[in-house]
Amino acid sequence: MIDLFRHKIQNKNVCLLGFGREGRSTYNYIREHWPDKQLTVADRDQNLFDNLPASIHEDPHLIFNTGKNYLNNVSDFDVIFKSPGITLHTLNGLIQHENITSQTDLFLSAFSSQVIGVTGTKGKSTTSSLIYHIVTQARNNVILVGNIGTPPLDLVHMVNAATLIIYELSSHQLELISKSPGVAIILNLLPEHLDHFADLMAYHNAKLNIAMKQDDTGLLIYNADDVHLEESLLNIGRNQGMYPYSLRKILDQGSYRDQDQIVCSLDHSRAVFAFRDFKLQGRHNLMNLMAAVLACKLKNIADEDIMQGMSSFIGLKHRLEYIGKYGGIHFYNDSIATIPEAAMAAVKAIKDVDTLILGGHDRMLDYQGLISFLIMSDIRNLICIGDAGKRIYEGLKSQDASQAVFLASDFEQVFEIIKKECNPDGICLLSPAAASYDMFKNFEERGDLFLKLARSI
Repeated sequence: MIDLFRHKIQNKNVCLLGFGREGRSTYNYIREHWPDKQLTVADRDQNLFDNLPASIHEDPHLIFNTGKNYLNNVSDFDVIFKSPGITLHTLNGLIQHENITSQTDLFLSAFSSQVIGVTGTKGKSTTSSLIYHIVTQARNNVILVGNIGTPPLDLVHMVNAATLIIYELSSHQLELISKSPGVAIILNLLPEHLDHFADLMAYHNAKLNIAMKQDDTGLLIYNADDVHLEESLLNIGRNQGMYPYSLRKILDQGSYRDQDQIVCSLDHSRAVFAFRDFKLQGRHNLMNLMAAVLACKLKNIADEDIMQGMSSFIGLKHRLEYIGKYGGIHFYNDSIATIPEAAMAAVKAIKDVDTLILGGHDRMLDYQGLISFLIMSDIRNLICIGDAGKRIYEGLKSQDASQAVFLASDFEQVFEIIKKECNPDGICLLSPAAASYDMFKNFEERGDLFLKLARSI
């Protein structure tokens, strides 16, 4: 890893583009090994410097370009470490793409054969965490990094030749890679992040890099029930090292559902895993489980360790999370649901939802399918919030939805409606089908407020 970085930055003018979690991680790694290397940080946040620790303030070899003109001098640099939050297509015409890299790209260049990489529009964190949980039943030398919250360079000191690395990869991280994980998983391809990418095709192509940048030894696990994904893989000419999984089909190679068990067929071997003790609800989580089981089998994890991990995994916060019964109402937090398909999956998984909370930041997603689904559902109350919620509200009203439909200005008003309208012993589900950053920093902050207000009833 050190040699890769040395080759990349030696005698080069280096910029860290974006100074959030990953940007600071890259800075820390460079400073650990090259304390006198001149670096420039470019970040839109004009107040960034004021909120940094003294150790960074006192760095004599660090320059900051911040505020609305942070990209003004970006063409002056030989090497640019782009953070995932920076939109690549906004840099067109400013810098040559061959000058852009990322810690994801360098980390995968160094350790790809040891990595199980997980991507997809939805389910990445759950599947990555599930694989990590299962593998830890069998071995200790394993780490979990990436989009789930820990930049890989933060744990690179723990990596040796025997370390297994579980890496959650977002589209933002994948759009620049030159080498893909040895075992790659694509869970699904759905409309998302259209505010970050030039168009839907650009977003999907970034995801598909996880398949396109594998070498001949790479193994690819993919969702055979996602028709668009399967067609996309055919279009890129992938025809070897393929391991599909399906709820609908019986597969000669891959994993599939057979009543209440998962069958995993690999190279003339067959393993069966009963999932009755698997705690996560919903068909989508069963799909995540099939992908995880396949990955573990390909890494030779013993069947008994897989079963132990399946049965003991309890899931992640903000993902169909049952947070308790308050004021006689059962509350479920699915704040991670930022697209219509995720909200529909949540309603199908929980069943008997009495009150559903929808909306948030409007990224102009198509809500017509969700609106039609809601009109046909048995949900009694639909509470809409934010600009996306306003569009959903107007769509429901225009189609004369039989449900009680409310438009709230904030979450406090949402809970006033819940207290008045939700049936005793009913289920209230937050599954917004929209991003959170109209009112919140992220979906976690939205879910935390939902929990706080539920507990106060």
